[in-house]
Amino acid sequence: MTPITLDLLFDWKISRNTSNQKFNQLIEVSEHKFIGRSELAFNIRYEESLELVQDQFSNFVNRWPNEILELSDFFQLIDSIELCSSLRCAIEWAYIDFISQFTDQSVDEFLNIPLLRSVDTSFSIPIMEVSNIKRFVSENNLNRFKSLKLKVNREQAYELTEELASCFPGKIRIDGNEAWEDASEVLNFLNQISALNIEFLEQPIKAELYEQHLLLKNNTDIKIIADENITSQTITKDLLRYFDGINIKLMKSAGPYNAIKQIKEAKSIGLEVLLGCMIESSLGISMAFHLASLADYIDLDGFLLIKNDPFKILNESGGRIFSSSLQ
Repeated sequence: MTPITLDLLFDWKISRNTSNQKFNQLIEVSEHKFIGRSELAFNIRYEESLELVQDQFSNFVNRWPNEILELSDFFQLIDSIELCSSLRCAIEWAYIDFISQFTDQSVDEFLNIPLLRSVDTSFSIPIMEVSNIKRFVSENNLNRFKSLKLKVNREQAYELTEELASCFPGKIRIDGNEAWEDASEVLNFLNQISALNIEFLEQPIKAELYEQHLLLKNNTDIKIIADENITSQTITKDLLRYFDGINIKLMKSAGPYNAIKQIKEAKSIGLEVLLGCMIESSLGISMAFHLASLADYIDLDGFLLIKNDPFKILNESGGRIFSSSLQ
């Protein structure tokens, strides 16, 4: 496990915290000429920390039998060890990357999912002063994107959204990160912005307040997407009572196989799927990019929010992301 320090292009402010750096980890599996790599972005919202992933990774390494395992044996081992979701994901992905090379397959072939050469992504705008929105959109040439995701707090949500709509002609995705206390507050906000081009509202209320989510869904036509409510659990019909869709992030899903399973479960019951990410380099985002053909909405801009991408596996042009090898 090797640290990766990612410097952000701007202060990353959401409703619960602010940061200007992210401290991710690189995990590698190697044998002869084959090297499987993945990125780990731990999530403090779920009580993950650098110390936790380091301790759990050391335990995993100590249990490793020092040989190439069949995939079934690998899962038998990893299932027997306590691992937080982000670490489980990174270990699983590194091994899949390694074993697919070892068996002379692409990752897409190995996972049996369609290859996607490019896809439109939204770009995320952190919380800032309302007066800075227009300049931020102009300086970062954000009109090249078909949709933007706007981070909001409850105090300025309306003003921020209205200001963005005045300078951006595309669709706006609003992300509350659990900013509001109850459904009535959210409904008041949605009534204020009803004439704007809103694609959906993501996680407006704290995850545990299911009855408030139910009141909200039953009283608005704007799609409500769950994020903090979704980790690695089975996606059941119960979620359809409260949400129109879910945000699947590899780091929360505990690995690609479970993420694919969750996407299929969601689609089978009528939930839409937003494929999201943490702030990650293009290595981490390339992992999620393999799953993009399965989702309804794409929000894989993590590598576009940093100054110093050490891998440069993906590029972006005109709001679409694509593999550097496909240029």
